[in-house]
This record gives sequence, structure tokens and C-alpha cells, in this order.
Amino acid sequence: MFILLTSITLLNVMVGIVVEAVGTISEAAKKKQAAKDAEKASADLLEADEVGKEIRKHFEQIEELLKARKEM
Repeated sequence: MFILLTSITLLNVMVGIVVEAVGTISEAAKKKQAAKDAEKASADLLEADEVGKEIRKHFEQIEELLKARKEM
């Protein structure tokens, strides 16, 4: 009876260790993915800002052309 109880107890300890290890690995993977997502969002924001600047530049060119056309 004692051997059965000891075996079950050791099995529970081993399961607990495995569960803790999996939880730690999962948490680390989530943090790593969150960091990648934040970096990508930052890069996308910078790219969108550059596109916005390019669009403003084109609008200014269009306005200049329209002003020149009105002056003719």
C-alpha cells in the first residue's frame, strides 16, 4: 500500500513539474510574439507616416498646378 501511495505522489510531482515547465515556455512564447507584434506595428506606423508625407507632397504639387492653370 505504501509503495502505491509513494508512486502516485511521485507521479503527481512529475506532472506538476511538466505543467509548470509548459506554462513557463508558453508564457515566454507569448511575450516574444507580443514583442514582435509591437515591433511590426511600429514599423507599419512609420511606413504609414511616410506614405502620408508622400500624399501631402502630391497634393501640394496638384495645388500648384491648379494655381498655375488659373493664372493662365
